[in-house]
Amino acid sequence: MTNLTKTSLHKIAAMRYEYLESLPRFQDIYLEFMINESMCYTIKENDIPLGYAIATNDAVLLEFYLFLPYQNHRTRLFATIVEQLKIESILCKSFDSILLDCCLLYNFSYSLIGCLFREHTGRTDRKNSNLTYRFANKIDLPFLLAQNDEVFEPKELLAKNIDDESIVIAGNHESPVVACGFLTQVHPQFNYYDLGIWVDEAYRRKGIASSTMQYMIELCTEKKGIAICGCDIQNVASQNMLEKLGFISKHKLIEFTTKKN
Repeated sequence: MTNLTKTSLHKIAAMRYEYLESLPRFQDIYLEFMINESMCYTIKENDIPLGYAIATNDAVLLEFYLFLPYQNHRTRLFATIVEQLKIESILCKSFDSILLDCCLLYNFSYSLIGCLFREHTGRTDRKNSNLTYRFANKIDLPFLLAQNDEVFEPKELLAKNIDDESIVIAGNHESPVVACGFLTQVHPQFNYYDLGIWVDEAYRRKGIASSTMQYMIELCTEKKGIAICGCDIQNVASQNMLEKLGFISKHKLIEFTTKKN
């Protein structure tokens, strides 16, 4: 009999490390933030750990992983998880072969919700020479907290991001803050950094976003990190900018729905 035992992210850390190592491309920051607020379960049969699952409180499955000797049982165990946790939807990276295979075998309906940029050509574009860059400091915190844009979420991490020098402020001769760049380490054990950008509405469509992103790519290189990005499937402007900067999206974030129409 298959048992799901509620546990903590800390207790499945070794299993998660194995899972993240097994992926041909790296985790998405959007999912990682969700995972930090979700429920974790160890999958067991006869008290033997087979793997784990992570799902949100509102029945969204985020991760499903099995140790190699048990991966041939993935469809049966996946069905048990969906049933026992009453899963209504699944967020799956297109390069997560185990989870993707299960979702397709059960013929769940799906939609593409995100573009995942995991490759970079190494190309560099000249930055806007009118911009100056600095790391955000504590004086900037009230301004950052006041912004109503998802790139500033989660707000409770902004102070730590300042301490980690992972927020870049771009300014020019007209304003000390025309853009904010975010260079966020996706997982503390891996050297991948997600790049995010916000530009003041008055300064958009002037090349400031691409210049600031290019600056952050260089910062990432200095950290000996690997820059990755993601954006909403509907955000064509961001996709075009990232492609001009040399990023390539061969992968998608997919939302599967378990309920039949």
